[in-house]
Amino acid sequence: MLMKLDESVHPTLNKSSIIAVLEDLSGQASTNSQTLTESPSRENNQNTTSTCLVVDGMAVVQEIMAVKPLKNCKELADAYVTLIDAKGHNYDITRVIFDNYVVEVSLKEATRDRHRGSKALVKGYVMEDATKIKNVKSFLGSTTTKANLTLFLARKLIDHAKVHVITATHQGVMSNRAGNITPGVSTQEEADTLMILHAVEAAKAGSIVPIYSQDTDVLLLVLRRVPLLGEQAALLMGTGDRRRLVLLKPIYDSLAEQKAKALCKWHVLTGCDRTGYIRGKSKKACLEAFLKEKPSIVSAISSLGIESGVSGPSEDIIEGCISFLCGLFRKKGIEATNPHSLRWTLFKQQRIDKGIELLPPTYGAWKEHILRAHCQCVVWEQDLIVCPMTIEPLNNG
Repeated sequence: MLMKLDESVHPTLNKSSIIAVLEDLSGQASTNSQTLTESPSRENNQNTTSTCLVVDGMAVVQEIMAVKPLKNCKELADAYVTLIDAKGHNYDITRVIFDNYVVEVSLKEATRDRHRGSKALVKGYVMEDATKIKNVKSFLGSTTTKANLTLFLARKLIDHAKVHVITATHQGVMSNRAGNITPGVSTQEEADTLMILHAVEAAKAGSIVPIYSQDTDVLLLVLRRVPLLGEQAALLMGTGDRRRLVLLKPIYDSLAEQKAKALCKWHVLTGCDRTGYIRGKSKKACLEAFLKEKPSIVSAISSLGIESGVSGPSEDIIEGCISFLCGLFRKKGIEATNPHSLRWTLFKQQRIDKGIELLPPTYGAWKEHILRAHCQCVVWEQDLIVCPMTIEPLNNG
Protein backbone atom coordinates (compact mmCIF):
# COMPACT_ATOMS: atom_id res chain seq x y z
CA MET A 1 0.00 0.00 0.00
CA LEU A 2 2.82 2.42 0.92
CA MET A 3 5.81 0.52 -0.51
CA LYS A 4 6.62 -1.65 -3.50
CA LEU A 5 8.05 -5.14 -3.04
CA ASP A 6 11.58 -3.79 -3.40
CA GLU A 7 10.88 -1.47 -0.42
CA SER A 8 10.90 1.68 -2.58
CA VAL A 9 7.98 4.12 -2.52
CA HIS A 10 5.34 4.26 -5.24
CA PRO A 11 6.11 7.17 -7.59
CA THR A 12 3.56 9.98 -7.51
CA LEU A 13 2.26 10.35 -11.06
CA ASN A 14 -0.85 12.52 -10.85
CA LYS A 15 0.31 15.63 -9.00
CA SER A 16 -0.81 17.98 -11.77
CA SER A 17 -4.47 17.10 -11.14
CA ILE A 18 -4.24 19.24 -8.00
CA ILE A 19 -3.79 22.42 -10.03
CA ALA A 20 -7.15 22.19 -11.79
CA VAL A 21 -8.99 21.59 -8.50
CA LEU A 22 -7.32 24.59 -6.88
CA GLU A 23 -8.05 26.84 -9.85
CA ASP A 24 -11.70 25.81 -9.79
CA LEU A 25 -11.90 26.65 -6.09
CA SER A 26 -10.99 30.27 -6.75
CA GLY A 27 -13.92 31.12 -9.00
CA GLN A 28 -13.21 28.72 -11.87
CA ALA A 29 -9.98 28.44 -13.85
CA SER A 30 -11.22 30.80 -16.56
CA THR A 31 -11.20 33.74 -14.16
CA ASN A 32 -8.12 32.81 -12.17
CA SER A 33 -5.56 31.90 -14.84
CA GLN A 34 -4.69 33.93 -17.88
CA THR A 35 -3.37 32.61 -21.19
CA LEU A 36 -0.32 34.68 -22.08
CA THR A 37 1.03 35.86 -25.36
CA GLU A 38 3.29 38.38 -23.63
CA SER A 39 4.95 38.56 -20.24
CA PRO A 40 2.48 39.80 -17.58
CA SER A 41 4.93 42.20 -16.03
CA ARG A 42 5.34 45.86 -16.92
CA GLU A 43 2.46 46.31 -19.30
CA ASN A 44 -0.04 44.88 -16.79
CA ASN A 45 1.52 46.55 -13.73
CA GLN A 46 2.24 50.11 -14.80
CA ASN A 47 1.99 51.50 -11.27
CA THR A 48 4.75 49.34 -9.84
CA THR A 49 8.32 50.47 -9.37
CA SER A 50 9.87 47.09 -10.06
CA THR A 51 9.12 43.65 -11.42
CA CYS A 52 11.18 40.51 -10.77
CA LEU A 53 10.83 37.15 -12.46
CA VAL A 54 12.11 34.17 -10.45
CA VAL A 55 13.07 31.18 -12.62
CA ASP A 56 13.84 27.53 -11.83
CA GLY A 57 17.24 27.29 -13.55
CA MET A 58 17.39 23.54 -14.15
CA ALA A 59 13.78 23.46 -15.36
CA VAL A 60 14.89 25.71 -18.22
CA VAL A 61 17.65 23.20 -19.06
CA GLN A 62 15.05 20.43 -19.25
CA GLU A 63 12.81 22.66 -21.37
CA ILE A 64 15.58 23.28 -23.91
CA MET A 65 16.78 19.68 -24.07
CA ALA A 66 13.26 18.34 -24.54
CA VAL A 67 12.79 20.14 -27.85
CA LYS A 68 16.21 20.84 -29.32
CA PRO A 69 19.10 18.45 -30.05
CA LEU A 70 22.39 19.98 -28.90
CA LYS A 71 25.87 19.02 -30.04
CA ASN A 72 27.89 20.50 -27.20
CA CYS A 73 27.81 22.71 -24.11
CA LYS A 74 28.33 25.88 -26.13
CA GLU A 75 25.09 25.26 -28.00
CA LEU A 76 23.34 24.57 -24.70
CA ALA A 77 24.72 27.77 -23.13
CA ASP A 78 23.77 29.87 -26.16
CA ALA A 79 20.24 28.48 -26.17
CA TYR A 80 20.01 28.97 -22.41
CA VAL A 81 21.04 32.64 -22.49
CA THR A 82 18.68 33.31 -25.41
CA LEU A 83 15.73 31.72 -23.60
CA ILE A 84 16.40 33.55 -20.32
CA ASP A 85 16.61 36.83 -22.28
CA ALA A 86 13.25 36.00 -23.88
CA LYS A 87 11.60 35.14 -20.56
CA GLY A 88 13.03 38.16 -18.76
CA HIS A 89 12.81 40.91 -21.37
CA ASN A 90 9.69 42.51 -19.82
CA TYR A 91 11.03 42.40 -16.26
CA ASP A 92 13.37 44.70 -14.40
CA ILE A 93 15.22 41.75 -12.85
CA THR A 94 15.33 38.02 -13.60
CA ARG A 95 16.57 35.76 -10.80
CA VAL A 96 17.70 32.33 -12.02
CA ILE A 97 17.83 29.85 -9.15
CA PHE A 98 19.68 26.53 -9.37
CA ASP A 99 19.44 23.39 -7.23
CA ASN A 100 22.29 22.61 -4.86
CA TYR A 101 23.87 19.29 -5.87
CA VAL A 102 26.69 19.23 -3.31
CA VAL A 103 24.82 18.95 0.01
CA GLU A 104 26.11 16.28 2.39
CA VAL A 105 22.69 14.91 3.43
CA SER A 106 20.42 14.79 0.38
CA LEU A 107 16.74 13.88 0.59
CA LYS A 108 16.48 14.30 -3.16
CA GLU A 109 19.14 11.77 -4.19
CA ALA A 110 16.78 8.78 -3.94
CA THR A 111 14.38 10.58 -6.29
CA ARG A 112 17.22 11.20 -8.73
CA ASP A 113 18.14 7.49 -8.59
CA ARG A 114 14.57 6.57 -9.57
CA HIS A 115 14.63 9.05 -12.46
CA ARG A 116 17.94 7.63 -13.68
CA GLY A 117 16.46 4.14 -13.59
CA SER A 118 19.75 2.60 -12.47
CA LYS A 119 22.07 2.51 -9.50
CA ALA A 120 25.10 2.29 -11.79
CA LEU A 121 27.67 5.05 -11.56
CA VAL A 122 27.25 7.68 -14.26
CA LYS A 123 30.13 9.50 -15.91
CA GLY A 124 30.68 13.09 -14.81
CA TYR A 125 31.28 15.65 -17.56
CA VAL A 126 33.71 18.57 -17.51
CA MET A 127 31.85 21.77 -18.38
CA GLU A 128 33.53 23.43 -21.34
CA ASP A 129 32.16 24.88 -24.56
CA ALA A 130 33.54 21.95 -26.56
CA THR A 131 32.15 19.22 -24.27
CA LYS A 132 29.94 17.00 -26.43
CA ILE A 133 26.38 16.08 -25.48
CA LYS A 134 25.74 12.68 -27.05
CA ASN A 135 22.91 11.51 -24.81
CA VAL A 136 20.74 13.82 -22.68
CA LYS A 137 19.89 11.20 -20.03
CA SER A 138 23.54 10.26 -19.59
CA PHE A 139 24.62 13.89 -19.62
CA LEU A 140 22.22 14.84 -16.82
CA GLY A 141 22.57 11.54 -14.97
CA SER A 142 25.39 12.62 -12.68
CA THR A 143 24.97 15.05 -9.78
CA THR A 144 28.59 16.08 -10.30
CA THR A 145 27.82 17.04 -13.88
CA LYS A 146 24.73 18.98 -12.84
CA ALA A 147 26.63 20.78 -10.10
CA ASN A 148 29.25 21.84 -12.66
CA LEU A 149 26.54 22.71 -15.18
CA THR A 150 24.84 25.14 -12.77
CA LEU A 151 28.13 27.05 -12.35
CA PHE A 152 28.80 26.97 -16.11
CA LEU A 153 25.37 28.33 -17.05
CA ALA A 154 25.36 30.92 -14.27
CA ARG A 155 28.67 32.29 -15.53
CA LYS A 156 27.37 32.37 -19.14
CA LEU A 157 24.32 34.34 -18.03
CA ILE A 158 26.40 36.90 -16.16
CA ASP A 159 28.74 37.33 -19.14
CA HIS A 160 26.22 37.32 -21.99
CA ALA A 161 22.61 37.95 -20.89
CA LYS A 162 21.07 41.19 -22.14
CA VAL A 163 18.50 41.39 -19.34
CA HIS A 164 19.37 42.24 -15.75
CA VAL A 165 19.99 38.80 -14.30
CA ILE A 166 20.87 37.48 -10.85
CA THR A 167 22.03 33.87 -10.54
CA ALA A 168 22.07 31.75 -7.39
CA THR A 169 24.15 28.57 -7.18
CA HIS A 170 25.70 26.57 -4.35
CA GLN A 171 28.89 28.56 -4.88
CA GLY A 172 27.66 32.12 -5.09
CA VAL A 173 25.05 34.74 -5.93
CA MET A 174 26.04 36.92 -8.90
CA SER A 175 24.57 39.82 -10.88
CA ASN A 176 25.45 41.38 -14.22
CA ARG A 177 24.57 44.79 -12.78
CA ALA A 178 26.15 46.66 -9.89
CA GLY A 179 24.33 46.67 -6.55
CA ASN A 180 23.76 44.81 -3.31
CA ILE A 181 22.21 41.34 -3.63
CA THR A 182 20.18 39.55 -0.96
CA PRO A 183 19.95 36.80 0.10
CA GLY A 184 23.51 35.51 -0.10
CA VAL A 185 24.72 31.97 -0.70
CA SER A 186 22.29 29.42 0.72
CA THR A 187 22.74 25.80 1.76
CA GLN A 188 19.20 24.93 0.72
CA GLU A 189 19.18 21.88 -1.53
CA GLU A 190 16.09 22.45 -3.64
CA ALA A 191 15.45 25.27 -6.06
CA ASP A 192 11.79 24.85 -5.05
CA THR A 193 12.41 26.42 -1.65
CA LEU A 194 15.29 28.67 -2.68
CA MET A 195 13.06 30.33 -5.30
CA ILE A 196 10.61 31.23 -2.55
CA LEU A 197 13.39 32.71 -0.43
CA HIS A 198 14.47 34.90 -3.36
CA ALA A 199 10.88 35.78 -4.26
CA VAL A 200 10.13 36.97 -0.73
CA GLU A 201 13.33 39.04 -0.70
CA ALA A 202 12.32 40.68 -3.98
CA ALA A 203 8.79 41.31 -2.69
CA LYS A 204 10.21 42.99 0.42
CA ALA A 205 12.03 45.38 -1.91
CA GLY A 206 8.70 46.34 -3.49
CA SER A 207 8.70 44.15 -6.60
CA ILE A 208 5.85 42.19 -8.09
CA VAL A 209 7.26 38.67 -8.28
CA PRO A 210 5.90 35.97 -10.59
CA ILE A 211 7.66 32.60 -10.31
CA TYR A 212 8.36 30.53 -13.43
CA SER A 213 8.04 26.81 -12.66
CA GLN A 214 6.22 23.75 -14.00
CA ASP A 215 6.33 21.98 -10.62
CA THR A 216 3.18 21.35 -8.58
CA ASP A 217 5.37 21.29 -5.45
CA VAL A 218 6.30 24.95 -6.05
CA LEU A 219 2.66 25.97 -6.39
CA LEU A 220 1.77 24.37 -3.06
CA LEU A 221 4.86 25.76 -1.34
CA VAL A 222 4.36 29.30 -2.57
CA LEU A 223 0.68 29.41 -1.57
CA ARG A 224 1.56 29.57 2.12
CA ARG A 225 3.77 32.62 1.41
CA VAL A 226 1.11 34.68 -0.40
CA PRO A 227 0.83 37.15 2.53
CA LEU A 228 4.56 37.91 2.09
CA LEU A 229 4.44 38.03 -1.73
CA GLY A 230 1.51 40.42 -2.07
CA GLU A 231 -1.81 40.67 -3.85
CA GLN A 232 -0.37 39.98 -7.31
CA ALA A 233 1.62 36.87 -6.41
CA ALA A 234 1.54 34.48 -9.36
CA LEU A 235 3.02 31.36 -10.89
CA LEU A 236 3.93 31.18 -14.57
CA MET A 237 3.20 27.65 -15.79
CA GLY A 238 3.29 25.92 -19.17
CA THR A 239 5.45 26.65 -22.19
CA GLY A 240 4.96 28.30 -25.56
CA ASP A 241 1.35 29.00 -26.51
CA ARG A 242 0.16 27.07 -23.42
CA ARG A 243 1.95 29.35 -20.98
CA ARG A 244 -0.41 30.87 -18.44
CA LEU A 245 -0.38 32.99 -15.32
CA VAL A 246 -1.92 31.35 -12.25
CA LEU A 247 -2.93 34.00 -9.72
CA LEU A 248 -2.27 32.80 -6.17
CA LYS A 249 -4.25 35.23 -4.00
CA PRO A 250 -7.69 33.96 -5.19
CA ILE A 251 -6.64 30.37 -4.41
CA TYR A 252 -5.27 31.41 -1.00
CA ASP A 253 -8.50 33.23 -0.15
CA SER A 254 -10.72 30.35 -1.28
CA LEU A 255 -8.77 27.88 0.87
CA ALA A 256 -8.57 30.29 3.83
CA GLU A 257 -5.37 30.76 5.82
CA GLN A 258 -5.30 27.49 7.77
CA LYS A 259 -5.73 25.16 4.78
CA ALA A 260 -3.52 27.29 2.50
CA LYS A 261 -0.63 26.99 4.95
CA ALA A 262 -1.23 23.28 5.52
CA LEU A 263 -1.58 22.34 1.86
CA CYS A 264 2.11 21.61 1.17
CA LYS A 265 2.23 19.41 4.30
CA TRP A 266 -0.90 17.57 3.08
CA HIS A 267 0.90 17.06 -0.25
CA VAL A 268 3.86 15.37 1.45
CA LEU A 269 1.55 13.23 3.58
CA THR A 270 -0.47 11.96 0.61
CA GLY A 271 2.36 11.58 -1.89
CA CYS A 272 5.22 13.73 -3.11
CA ASP A 273 8.43 12.57 -4.83
CA ARG A 274 10.14 11.69 -1.56
CA THR A 275 7.27 10.03 0.32
CA GLY A 276 5.49 8.27 -2.55
CA TYR A 277 1.76 8.03 -3.09
CA ILE A 278 -0.75 5.85 -1.26
CA ARG A 279 -1.68 3.11 -3.70
CA GLY A 280 -5.30 3.28 -4.79
CA LYS A 281 -5.84 6.83 -3.54
CA SER A 282 -5.56 9.54 -6.19
CA LYS A 283 -4.23 12.99 -5.34
CA LYS A 284 -7.55 14.50 -6.39
CA ALA A 285 -9.51 12.25 -4.01
CA CYS A 286 -7.06 12.99 -1.19
CA LEU A 287 -7.39 16.74 -1.83
CA GLU A 288 -11.18 16.60 -1.80
CA ALA A 289 -11.02 14.80 1.56
CA PHE A 290 -8.58 17.40 2.93
CA LEU A 291 -10.83 20.29 1.89
CA LYS A 292 -13.69 18.78 3.93
CA GLU A 293 -11.54 18.02 6.99
CA LYS A 294 -12.18 19.63 10.38
CA PRO A 295 -9.81 22.31 11.74
CA SER A 296 -8.17 20.10 14.39
CA ILE A 297 -7.01 17.59 11.77
CA VAL A 298 -5.82 20.34 9.42
CA SER A 299 -3.88 21.82 12.34
CA ALA A 300 -2.16 18.47 13.00
CA ILE A 301 -1.14 18.15 9.34
CA SER A 302 0.06 21.76 9.31
CA SER A 303 2.29 21.05 12.33
CA LEU A 304 4.41 18.50 10.47
CA GLY A 305 7.99 19.71 10.16
CA ILE A 306 7.72 22.36 12.85
CA GLU A 307 8.95 20.21 15.73
CA SER A 308 12.29 19.33 14.14
CA GLY A 309 14.15 18.09 17.20
CA VAL A 310 15.23 14.55 17.98
CA SER A 311 11.76 13.67 19.29
CA GLY A 312 10.05 14.40 15.97
CA PRO A 313 6.31 15.09 15.73
CA SER A 314 4.25 14.79 18.90
CA GLU A 315 1.76 11.98 19.47
CA ASP A 316 -1.11 14.45 18.93
CA ILE A 317 0.27 15.34 15.50
CA ILE A 318 0.76 11.68 14.59
CA GLU A 319 -2.76 10.79 15.78
CA GLY A 320 -4.28 13.68 13.80
CA CYS A 321 -2.45 12.62 10.63
CA ILE A 322 -3.45 8.97 11.10
CA SER A 323 -7.07 10.01 11.59
CA PHE A 324 -7.00 11.82 8.24
CA LEU A 325 -5.25 8.92 6.47
CA CYS A 326 -7.69 6.37 7.88
CA GLY A 327 -10.52 8.57 6.64
CA LEU A 328 -9.33 7.97 3.08
CA PHE A 329 -10.23 4.27 3.51
CA ARG A 330 -13.45 4.53 5.52
CA LYS A 331 -16.50 3.44 3.58
CA LYS A 332 -19.98 4.79 4.16
CA GLY A 333 -21.39 3.51 7.42
CA ILE A 334 -18.00 2.68 8.98
CA GLU A 335 -17.19 4.66 12.11
CA ALA A 336 -13.78 3.14 12.97
CA THR A 337 -11.19 5.89 13.50
CA ASN A 338 -7.98 3.97 14.30
CA PRO A 339 -5.99 1.67 11.99
CA HIS A 340 -6.56 -1.52 13.99
CA SER A 341 -10.35 -1.32 14.16
CA LEU A 342 -10.60 -0.02 10.58
CA ARG A 343 -8.50 -2.89 9.21
CA TRP A 344 -10.56 -5.43 11.16
CA THR A 345 -13.87 -3.95 9.99
CA LEU A 346 -12.78 -3.85 6.36
CA PHE A 347 -11.30 -7.35 6.60
CA LYS A 348 -14.65 -8.75 7.78
CA GLN A 349 -16.41 -7.05 4.86
CA GLN A 350 -13.87 -8.14 2.27
CA ARG A 351 -14.78 -10.69 -0.37
CA ILE A 352 -13.01 -14.03 -0.11
CA ASP A 353 -11.29 -13.60 -3.48
CA LYS A 354 -9.64 -10.31 -2.46
CA GLY A 355 -6.18 -10.15 -0.86
CA ILE A 356 -5.18 -8.46 2.37
CA GLU A 357 -2.96 -6.07 0.41
CA LEU A 358 -6.11 -4.04 -0.21
CA LEU A 359 -6.46 -3.30 3.50
CA PRO A 360 -5.18 0.03 4.83
CA PRO A 361 -1.75 0.07 6.51
CA THR A 362 -1.18 -0.77 10.16
CA TYR A 363 -0.54 1.86 12.83
CA GLY A 364 3.20 1.14 12.68
CA ALA A 365 3.32 1.51 8.89
CA TRP A 366 1.38 4.78 9.03
CA LYS A 367 3.71 6.12 11.72
CA GLU A 368 6.80 5.44 9.61
CA HIS A 369 5.09 7.11 6.66
CA ILE A 370 4.30 10.16 8.80
CA LEU A 371 7.93 10.32 9.98
CA ARG A 372 9.05 10.37 6.32
CA ALA A 373 6.58 13.16 5.67
CA HIS A 374 7.83 15.03 8.72
CA CYS A 375 11.42 14.76 7.49
CA GLN A 376 10.49 16.41 4.18
CA CYS A 377 8.32 19.01 5.92
CA VAL A 378 11.28 20.06 8.08
CA VAL A 379 13.01 21.07 4.84
CA TRP A 380 9.99 22.87 3.40
CA GLU A 381 9.22 24.62 6.69
CA GLN A 382 12.60 26.37 6.45
CA ASP A 383 12.07 27.86 3.00
CA LEU A 384 12.85 31.37 4.28
CA ILE A 385 16.07 30.39 6.07
CA VAL A 386 19.34 30.91 4.19
CA CYS A 387 21.17 28.05 5.94
CA PRO A 388 18.52 25.63 7.21
CA MET A 389 19.11 22.75 9.60
CA THR A 390 18.54 19.16 8.55
CA ILE A 391 17.52 16.04 10.43
CA GLU A 392 18.80 12.52 9.93
CA PRO A 393 16.43 10.80 7.43
CA LEU A 394 17.41 7.29 8.58
CA ASN A 395 15.91 8.09 11.99
CA ASN A 396 12.71 9.42 10.44
CA GLY A 397 10.93 6.76 8.44
